[in-house]
Amino acid sequence: MIVQRPLAVQLVSKGLLDPNRWRRLLDNSSPREVTMDALMIVSDLARMDKGFYEYINRASVLEHMKDFLTHEDPHVRAKTCSALGNMCRHSSYFYNSFARYQIICLLIDRCSDPDKRTRKFACFADILLWPHDAAAGTPKTKQAIKNLTAQVILLGLRLCLVSNKIV
Repeated sequence: MIVQRPLAVQLVSKGLLDPNRWRRLLDNSSPREVTMDALMIVSDLARMDKGFYEYINRASVLEHMKDFLTHEDPHVRAKTCSALGNMCRHSSYFYNSFARYQIICLLIDRCSDPDKRTRKFACFADILLWPHDAAAGTPKTKQAIKNLTAQVILLGLRLCLVSNKIV
């Protein structure tokens, strides 16, 4: 995990996001742990500062991330949703690329994923993406908002049950 901006700047300037390196890191032959670490790096950099967006874009990670949204491992799907959400956090920089790679529809579909963490991160990514969505009133986007709302309500009910309080 990269938490300090000066270190992140130094690592990126030394080639951390070199496209050839990332092609090897994210191909199907990499162990799951490598994929998860790579997704964490993208997520951390995107969350940290939109100044890293251009470098992330040059690393050509979106094609792989599209595939990871339908990966058999729910941890990979969840981490991908988290990274994509952070890539929408500061601006609409990636929006057109998300549309070109058909990531938006896949991300919305992940809001109905069987895995709880994947659903959570997908819904939050969709919320962060929503202001950049020119078609924010589409039925799929509205469904993503409904899914997130339902999850928030369920979480509130669970908390009430745990604490034996009635709202």
